[in-house]
Amino acid sequence: MPITESAVIQKWKTRPVRLFHVASDSQFRWKQIDFYVWHEKLPPELTGFNQTPDERLSIALHLAGPAGERWFGLIQAAAAKDREQGRALFVSPKSDSPGEPEADQNAGEQGPAKPQETPDLDISKWVSVQFAPPRGDMPLFVLRYFEYSEGSSANLRADKELLIDLRGSNPEVVAADECTDTEITRGNCGAIAAAYAGRETFACSWDSSAADFHCNSRTGYGAPDSYRTLQRDFYLIADKPARPAWAANSPPDLATWAQSLHQSAPVPTKFTMVPSLGPTTFLARYADFLPHADVLLFASPGEGSQLNARFSLVIIPDEGEPSVQSVEKWNIGGEESTQQRLDWPAPQQPEFSAPVDDGATYNVRALEDRPAFHALQATLAWEGHHFERSGVAHVVYWIGLEWAGGKVRYASSR
Repeated sequence: MPITESAVIQKWKTRPVRLFHVASDSQFRWKQIDFYVWHEKLPPELTGFNQTPDERLSIALHLAGPAGERWFGLIQAAAAKDREQGRALFVSPKSDSPGEPEADQNAGEQGPAKPQETPDLDISKWVSVQFAPPRGDMPLFVLRYFEYSEGSSANLRADKELLIDLRGSNPEVVAADECTDTEITRGNCGAIAAAYAGRETFACSWDSSAADFHCNSRTGYGAPDSYRTLQRDFYLIADKPARPAWAANSPPDLATWAQSLHQSAPVPTKFTMVPSLGPTTFLARYADFLPHADVLLFASPGEGSQLNARFSLVIIPDEGEPSVQSVEKWNIGGEESTQQRLDWPAPQQPEFSAPVDDGATYNVRALEDRPAFHALQATLAWEGHHFERSGVAHVVYWIGLEWAGGKVRYASSR
């Protein structure tokens, strides 16, 4: 919000400040950017379960350029209705959290402009302000601070970041993130908290070609306790999908990869990253399964809390386009089976969200092969750490494919 009252501006000028300069020959409107920071204690009724006194950040921006100067305030309302939004600017001094490292030196700073009257006015005790791009050549800034809460049964530390964009006429908070670490002090929830710790990660790096942060988030694939990990790549400011590094050498979809295998003799021995499917392994190829068509079978990670695989069948006719079908899986002894054709969803714009490579491998053994019928055993081997357990896990699948009565019949059991 703009600050226009002279008395308010004069009061802000007495508070701690960090000064930044943007190159005078740059295309951006603001050449001098000053961050003024203050904090205020909150009344007990706003602190919730927290037994540690909370404080709230207040931030004022002084922006100057050839066209003049303006003041803006980033001040959160004291009576925010939404609890999470209401705590966005809650902050703790670094002395409240044991083992807190010294504040980073902020590249591009010149200041503080005002002498500090008491140690409590030291801005680095409360918040770190720095250019977001590594070269400091663009008016994008990151504010880092944290909130430390002590409760009756748990202590929480929430590391917070705000990304402020000053490339336009008015400041804009384009992104905010928070990472919470929970320390259980009472009760028997500690084991659960420890088991789930680290399951969700978030990382960003500056992409100068896009003038944006290329981020990826990782979480359990289909369930918080999944064996497999799903990664989503996106641009933070534009809020659009970003192309991950693995996509440079990957086919656009499974049908395209199957078509290239159909036209070449060598059989792939390693997996290939396929958008949406992740690491995909070629299992088998049958030239006598359907009349006038080549059939290829693939495996990729399955979602959910159990270690499992997803099987896909690609049919490449002598004339026409390939079709991709999903092979349904059923437990041994199950009462349901699948006989109908399950068409793959129509291709959409890739969002570059896919399971990541976790080293899983497949061992394939033919059980029976004859025209229009094939049966095989596929053993999934996975080695890694799953919550508090580590080691090697195996899942065995029996897959049957049959061409009968003009229909493709297929099923698998584990």
